[in-house]
Amino acid sequence: MPKRKRADPAGPGPPTTLQDIRVPKQHRSKRRADTIVKVSHELIAKHGVLGLKMSAIAEKAHIPIGSVYQYFPTKSALISHLFALNLETYHDLARRSFSGVAGAAECAEAFRKVIVEVYLDNRRDSLMREIWSGVQADRTIRQLHLADNAYFSQLAFDTIWRVGSSLPRQQLFRRCQIVNEMWDGTIRLAITLDNRVGATLVEESIALGLADLGLVARV
Repeated sequence: MPKRKRADPAGPGPPTTLQDIRVPKQHRSKRRADTIVKVSHELIAKHGVLGLKMSAIAEKAHIPIGSVYQYFPTKSALISHLFALNLETYHDLARRSFSGVAGAAECAEAFRKVIVEVYLDNRRDSLMREIWSGVQADRTIRQLHLADNAYFSQLAFDTIWRVGSSLPRQQLFRRCQIVNEMWDGTIRLAITLDNRVGATLVEESIALGLADLGLVARV
């Protein structure tokens, strides 16, 4: 069987944190940055993104306000950093879930697991819910979101192409892009709905997507 070629990347790799955010290298500095992130999540869960104040972070974390701004020059930079960290968590989940699959059935089950887990995490996380409600408002968030979609599309293609697909290479790649956009949009809609309705919507989109990718029979 001829070796399958990798498709051209759909875009940049996993989104990273912003260039204007200082990446701490020393243990103490990293611990301080991690504390800022942890406290930010706690305050967002209580007051929401709009209610988050840099001064409150400094007070709760027992860190000088100047140190908070040293790592995160603006509140927008901090929110984008938190968003990027969540996306990286999803990327790690997908990589681990897809790495050992062999055959269409295992591949389909891995996709289902990842989509459901990402949906449930987005539903629980007030940060993600608020970001999705205003995703077009922040340029950096939009860029991270586009990079995230490109990453998942490429990863989906690589996984399906590796286990074998009856679809031509370029068609499969386009399907991965389309299906990924559908799943992304469905998750953002589903988290705004009642639990039961949202879960049903996600399951329907998974079934449609897996069929379009040739991993399960179309019902």
